[in-house]
Amino acid sequence: RRIDLPEKPLVVVGWNEIEPQDGVYRWELVDDIVKKAAANNKYVFTLLWLIPVHPAWLFEKGVPRVEINTFKEDTNFASIPYPMDKKYKYYSERIIKNFADHIRALPPELFKRVLFHQAVEGSTGDGEVYKGAPKDPKYSISAKEWAEYQEYIRKFTINAFQGTSNEKPPVSLLIHTEDVLW
Repeated sequence: RRIDLPEKPLVVVGWNEIEPQDGVYRWELVDDIVKKAAANNKYVFTLLWLIPVHPAWLFEKGVPRVEINTFKEDTNFASIPYPMDKKYKYYSERIIKNFADHIRALPPELFKRVLFHQAVEGSTGDGEVYKGAPKDPKYSISAKEWAEYQEYIRKFTINAFQGTSNEKPPVSLLIHTEDVLW
């Protein structure tokens, strides 16, 4: 069976767009695109960026801000939340779970239009969190530490989108790693 994809078949949203205030979600950003795809007999996939498009309120909640000597022109990469912080982990897990729950709860005619969710594993999906060096060395994250974090958040994402505890249909996942058998 042939699946017709729209010209831009992805729904890419930043955490800062979906949850601009703590606990306030703007699901219409996703829903409107999925509805448009359904109306045009098209399909999409979703992607939720966490870093560097994090909500500013994270810092008000006590998540440490890491200043980066970045090589990127995008200023979002110059100041990011510390992903190893327990408060950051709490809030990032919450947005992943809520995003997955929202997609999984779409009406069947819309849910079937979402082909898969692309996991980004805590940042932009790259093998490193920082695009440059942190100005304060206490926020340095070794390659081993980041790999462990990616494995942890990957497993969390898999469970959020495919777990059976909430009796909602699973969402297929695209995971860009060479070390994962899934």
